[in-house]
This record gives sequence, C-alpha cells and structure tokens, in this order.
Amino acid sequence: MVGEADEWDRQWNGWWGDNPPYHAPVFVLTHHPREPQPMEGGTTFHFVTDGIESMVRRRSRTP
Repeated sequence: MVGEADEWDRQWNGWWGDNPPYHAPVFVLTHHPREPQPMEGGTTFHFVTDGIESMVRRRSRTP
C-alpha cells in the first residue's frame, strides 16, 4: 500500500477496522516515525524510517 498523510490519526485503523486481514507483522516504510500499532488478530504495524534495507533486515528477524 502506498499513501500519504500529513497527520497521524491513531483513531483511524484503516478500511478494515480493528481486525485487519493480515494476521502477521506488517512493516511500513515511512518518513514519519511512529510507535508500533498492534491490532486484533495478531497484526502489528511497524513503522520503519531508516530505509528499505533496514526494513528487510527487521522483517527477516521477525517470526
């Protein structure tokens, strides 16, 4: 998914509501640092700001 936002709205959980369809860790490459966003069903969004290589390394260390 690609998107753009000026402000981070923690109340908005995406189009899927509280239980997104992923049920696994999700890594989001962004310029905006944010804390991880845990959701129902085992999905946690992790926001990575230090490049795609870092994102790939972090993903490969995550079960």
